[in-house]
Amino acid sequence: MRDILTRERSTLLAASLTAVLWGLTGIFVRLLPGVPPLAVTTGRLSGSLVVALPILAISDARRSSLRLAAKRPVVYALASLLAGYYLLATAAFQLAPVAEVALLLSTPPLFVLALRRIRGDVPKVLEVLGAGLAVA
Repeated sequence: MRDILTRERSTLLAASLTAVLWGLTGIFVRLLPGVPPLAVTTGRLSGSLVVALPILAISDARRSSLRLAAKRPVVYALASLLAGYYLLATAAFQLAPVAEVALLLSTPPLFVLALRRIRGDVPKVLEVLGAGLAVA
């Protein structure tokens, strides 16, 4: 039981850190006035690739998982959607107030909880708290 609580606290800490860093990303993007959203998105995705490549080079399990995933066309569709999301979020951070964009980008957990509720699944208390934290 203690391991579960520790893992849940670690997950909540990671979610909190993610929310803070996402807001800081918006501020950083906002402070780049003349840089087109495509250039910022390309830089962010390239930086992620530079960080991920050593991890893939070291870990055989991750490398084999990547090979399996690369054989599935749906992976490319989902990756394209994520890249489009980053591009649109970057443009939104440049065009609108950072706080409003960050708030709107943090609402998907609420939609997930609503869809689960519609399906008849009752969300756990920690899931509701996590969604509330994401919006807060």
